[in-house]
Amino acid sequence: MDEPESISYVGHSRSALVHAIGQLNGVCNAALRHIFAMVAELSRREAFYEDGAKDAASWLEMRLGLSYGTAARWAEIALALETLPKLAAAFESGTISLDKLGACVRFATPETDAFLAEEAKTSSATQLERAARRHRNITPQTEAEAHRTRALGWNWTNGGAALNVWGRLTAEQGATFTKAIDRIADSLPVDDLDGTMVRDKRRADALVRLAGAHIATDQDPDRATVIVHTELETLRSGVGVGETEDGAVFSSDVMRRLVCDSRIQLLIEDADGTPLGYGRTRRTAPPSLRRVLKERDRVCCWPGCGRSDFLQSHHRTEWPDGGRTDASEMEMFCPLHHAYIHDHDIRIQGAPGGELRFFRPDGSEIVAGLPPLEPEVKEWFDARMSGPLIPVLEPVEERVPVRVGAAWDTS
Repeated sequence: MDEPESISYVGHSRSALVHAIGQLNGVCNAALRHIFAMVAELSRREAFYEDGAKDAASWLEMRLGLSYGTAARWAEIALALETLPKLAAAFESGTISLDKLGACVRFATPETDAFLAEEAKTSSATQLERAARRHRNITPQTEAEAHRTRALGWNWTNGGAALNVWGRLTAEQGATFTKAIDRIADSLPVDDLDGTMVRDKRRADALVRLAGAHIATDQDPDRATVIVHTELETLRSGVGVGETEDGAVFSSDVMRRLVCDSRIQLLIEDADGTPLGYGRTRRTAPPSLRRVLKERDRVCCWPGCGRSDFLQSHHRTEWPDGGRTDASEMEMFCPLHHAYIHDHDIRIQGAPGGELRFFRPDGSEIVAGLPPLEPEVKEWFDARMSGPLIPVLEPVEERVPVRVGAAWDTS
């Protein structure tokens, strides 16, 4: 494969670059507008189910590799724009951003469409939400939709050293949540390094305090035990890290502290490092084997799914047909895709824990993600980037302002 050509705009003027960024942002908007229209059409046809997706958001997550939060927002926008032509036109023209559009469609109606399309040009996303609320009544249907779309999600960042959390609650859930978090936050001691603690940090600690109080009362060891996997030598030497089932990474110092007050589970493995199972002695996977499977698979094994909660163990060969309840014979799937495999006679190729391929009864493969940009499409785009689409990208001599004290010298 040929090495991709590097992209450089050295020598172009500042004004040319600023203009080009604005224009390309508009091109992205226009392309997304077409994607949203196509997603709406696929949704009308209910064409997602044959790929194992339950709705437009799940399909976007699988096919485009989006996070579920982003996929859900795109699906919401795609369906909403069918009745919001003014907002659709403003977005496609590049005059409002995707974030502003996302804020608008959560509250816009055909009656407020034109108003919000104009407001969005000069207002922030927060201002748009407030303006939209003033032009809309909260109906039982609205509250039912808020209940249906409630969600909480997270992802590990910084190599597993930090967790990002995001969510969406109904009004009554939100009121309870904010009250509880702020009550706990106000009771926390000041323990920042600089002797202060701002409100958002207190709220973060309050959420952890709330979760910890609940899990401490859970008597189910399978659900209440936080398992950290590491090597004994790491604890002895202080060099290395440990990792939980869902991707959190801890230093050896933190792990030594956890050992003092945490439950520890021993996972027994064979000479090849494969966790031992139960063969034909048990039909269902016991909690200890389920933890092994979840540690290995982490998420639903269906192409592009990524769900990590409520996973179910699946026998590659059904237990009545001679299947074994061993890690080497099983994978983890979310309830939707576990049922889909059985209902549609999906055939799986590849060793559990390795790279898997999924085939329908007619032999067609179920895949996640999209192929790379076709050479002809890339060539078409590159030709327009160097042609009349953005003519100001021709190199232009331009004096770079030099800051002198508090002022800029442009002479």
